[in-house]
Amino acid sequence: MFRRGTGDSLLLVALLHSVFNRTNNQNGIAATLLEGDARQLTMLIATVVLTVVTAVVIRSPLSRHYGAELAERWRSTQV
Repeated sequence: MFRRGTGDSLLLVALLHSVFNRTNNQNGIAATLLEGDARQLTMLIATVVLTVVTAVVIRSPLSRHYGAELAERWRSTQV
């Protein structure tokens, strides 16, 4: 979803992955903001909410038409 939303940019997906790792781990940014037993559940809920919000915002790039366009672009670069 994020790759399509970024116009097939692997660099932006890698950046997102890096930010997620930095905020989600035991010593991450969120660990300093959230404490206690509910921290893991809160992190999961925040991740799901962020994913849903992102999907709604970039829903047009996630369409089948756009997916077919990306596939065609990929095929043309393979020749």
